[in-house]
Parts: sequence; C-alpha cells; structure tokens
Amino acid sequence: MWTVNNLTKLQCMSECLKAKYCVSFHFSPSGPVCVALRERFEGSSVASTNALGYQLYQTNKPLAKVGSDCEMDVDCASLPNSHCNVRFCRCDVGYGIYGDVCRSLAECSNFSTNFTLYTSLAIRFYDLHFQGASTYESCPELCINDTRCESADFHFDLGICYLNSVTWLKAPASAQLTNYPTYDFFQRECLW
Repeated sequence: MWTVNNLTKLQCMSECLKAKYCVSFHFSPSGPVCVALRERFEGSSVASTNALGYQLYQTNKPLAKVGSDCEMDVDCASLPNSHCNVRFCRCDVGYGIYGDVCRSLAECSNFSTNFTLYTSLAIRFYDLHFQGASTYESCPELCINDTRCESADFHFDLGICYLNSVTWLKAPASAQLTNYPTYDFFQRECLW
C-alpha cells in the first residue's frame, strides 16, 4: 500500500489503523521504515519484505465478508472464492452466499428465483433450450419457468436466451466462455 520512513512502531500502527484497507504492516526499527499491507500475513500472497530486522504485525480489523467495501481484489482476500466488484466483495462466478462465506453452487440442490449477474460470460454445450426474440429482462424468467435450469446466458446481438442445465462450476473449463462482451450470464442463487 505505502512505505513511510521515520515513524516509530506506534506511529506505524496508528497510521495503519487509520488507513481503511491496511490490515497488517512490516516495521523495521533501523531506518525506521513502516510498510503497510492490504492483506493479512497468514497465507498472504503479498510479497514479504526480505530485509533483516523487519517485524510483521497484524491489526484486529474485521475480515472481509460478502458485501464488504473494497477497492481491489486483495481487499476481499480473507473471503475465499470472492473478488472486488464495483467496490464490494462478492462471490466469484459459480459460488453463492452461504452465511458469510461463498459456497460452490455445484453443491446446490434447490435453486431460488433470484439471480446474480456476471458480465461477458457464458456456458456452451449445456443448453436445455434457447429462446429467440428474447429480452434481457425475460431471460431469467425463462430460466425460472424451467425447473431444470440452473443458469442462463443472454446473447445481446442475437437477442437469444440460452437456458443451461448446469451451474458455472459444474461445466468443464472447455464449456466456460470468458471475456465475451456480447454475453451476460445469469447464475441462479441457492436456497441453502
């Protein structure tokens, strides 16, 4: 996040606590140097400072949960299978909210009538049905009306809604289309 020289350990901790996304910090009394981190150090993917004399400290700030504020994916790192989307932590595609965690929708046996929208994604080869002359708004409704439907894709250019028999994680990687701006993917939420 940032590095500041000439702070005491107490000042370093104070600055980290004031910074919204600082959850841990490195401190070296020689210098002195304070390095703020956006991620907790247990299981961290943040590169650790490899200099002798650095000590690592963690704050007691609450862990991220679905709906927490974020600026970057690392702000949601304490919540497995999630990412930062439009300033909020949300479950990755193929996962649904289960309390404060993101659980695989491949484990779901009872889907709700609510959907989570993911842009530029689609599933191929698992179509139950496709409906031409569809609208963006009607696509989720078509899925709700078919009890076998676990997700749906809408193709903007063609105006076609594809009803899928699988969730994102049930489909093999070869069937998962990513970075397709002409599609939006509607993932049914689960009634856990």
